[in-house]
Amino acid sequence: MNMVALDLQKTSEQMVDLLSPLMRGQYFRFNPPTHKEIGIDNPDKRGDMLIAVDEYFSHKHVSDRVEEAVRCFRQKEDYKTKVVE
Repeated sequence: MNMVALDLQKTSEQMVDLLSPLMRGQYFRFNPPTHKEIGIDNPDKRGDMLIAVDEYFSHKHVSDRVEEAVRCFRQKEDYKTKVVE
């Protein structure tokens, strides 16, 4: 399972590098780090996971990024202009 998670992380980073000019700063990924391994398939570790998520989202730089994501989602898209550009 760890290898799958590492592959997903690597693939995500590669896609961001490849597509960042097209995304215009509109890619958001929130990935709370953990101090110890917490398997997503282990319900006994749910409490540890919730603590890690709460701690992650309590950081100012993360909450700023969340606000930026919300602003992005609230913007009305002009798809015709996007396609022409």
